[in-house]
Amino acid sequence: MTYFNVGTAGRKLNISNLRIDSRFRHQAVWREAHGQDPCSSLKKSVAYHNWFALPERPVSDAHAPFVLPEYLKMTLSKNVMRNVARFRIRGHGLKCETGLYGRSPDRSARVCNLCENGDYIQDEKHVIFSCIGTEHLWHQFIHLFDNISEGDIKGFVIQHNSEVYKFISAAVDLFD
Repeated sequence: MTYFNVGTAGRKLNISNLRIDSRFRHQAVWREAHGQDPCSSLKKSVAYHNWFALPERPVSDAHAPFVLPEYLKMTLSKNVMRNVARFRIRGHGLKCETGLYGRSPDRSARVCNLCENGDYIQDEKHVIFSCIGTEHLWHQFIHLFDNISEGDIKGFVIQHNSEVYKFISAAVDLFD
């Protein structure tokens, strides 16, 4: 084993464990987000981890810790790629994001303005599965929902079908 002195305390650092330790520390943000409810959390990392992130490899795996999302491997237009990336990282115009600008985290600022009853937070899950504003998209892309249970946003997004990303892009365009 190779060791190096670290800092003024002269602590020994095991170089063979450096990659594992670094990866473990890097993934701390995802461990914190795991199991939290994206609908009630104001953190983007919680929504991303629970709805869009692909499974991580173990920290001891020598390969890269993450796998590329399918849409990055497909031939899609620049607009679709951009909109899907924005949707996944909450860089869009939905109220779950824009309702927080310059305000205290007030639930009423994040409520969907298209749905009559005002019970729904306008977030990614709502837009895909229950927003009246995307109803015409559901009919156009009905085949994407055949084997997906209501509210299973991760199951919807990881389908190996370029139409999923076209649906998401069209939805993002509606709310921008």
